[in-house]
Amino acid sequence: MELIPQIAISFFVVIVSLTVHETAHAASAYALGDPTAKNMGRMSLNPLVHIDPIGTILLPILLAVMQLGVFGWAKPVPVNPANLRHPRRDDALVAAAGPVSNLVLACVSAFAIRSLLMLNLDSQGMYFIVFILVLMVRINIFLMLFNLLPIAPLDGSGVLQGFLSPQSWLKFRQLSQRFVIFFLLILLLTDWFYTFYLEPVSRVFFFGLQYIAGIRLI
Repeated sequence: MELIPQIAISFFVVIVSLTVHETAHAASAYALGDPTAKNMGRMSLNPLVHIDPIGTILLPILLAVMQLGVFGWAKPVPVNPANLRHPRRDDALVAAAGPVSNLVLACVSAFAIRSLLMLNLDSQGMYFIVFILVLMVRINIFLMLFNLLPIAPLDGSGVLQGFLSPQSWLKFRQLSQRFVIFFLLILLLTDWFYTFYLEPVSRVFFFGLQYIAGIRLI
C-alpha cells in the first residue's frame, strides 16, 4: 500500500485506539468512585473530546512519515483521587486501565483476523479489513508499551505510584517532568527508543498473539 493511504489508515486507527484508551480511564475512575471525568463529558467514545493536538495528531503523523512505530497520547482524563475509595491503589488502577484497553483491542483484533481468514474469502475488501486489523494489533501494542513508560504524564508514572511511597512518587514525578522534553527529542530525532525498546518488546507480544490466535502478524 502507498505511503499516504497507509498514513491515513494509521491515523484513523490511532484516533480510535486513543479514544478507547481515554474512555477506559474515565470509566474505571467512575467505577472506583470518581465521577469527575464523566461529569466533564470525557466518558465518551466521541474522539473530539479526547484529542490532544500534539500527542493525537502531530506526533502520530510525524512517526508514520518517518516509518517508525505509530503511537501517541490524548488529552489526559481528569481524576480527583479524593473521590476514589482507596486513593493510591485506585489511582494506579485508573492509570493502568488505558494500556490494558489497548492490549484488549489488540487481542480482539487478532482473533477477528483469525475469524476472517477462516472464512477463506478471496476479495479486496476482506484483505483491506485484515490490513486494518493488523494495524490495530500493531498500533495498540505500541500505544500500550509507550504509555507504560514511567514518565509523567504517561500512564506508567501513575501505575508506579501504587508501588512507591507518596514522598518517593512525588520526587520521581517532579524529576520525570523535567526530562520529558528531552525524552521527546530523543524519540523524534533518533531511532534509539524504537530500536532498543519498542521493536524488541513489541515482538514478544506479537509472537504471543500469533501463537494464541493462530495467525501470522510479523
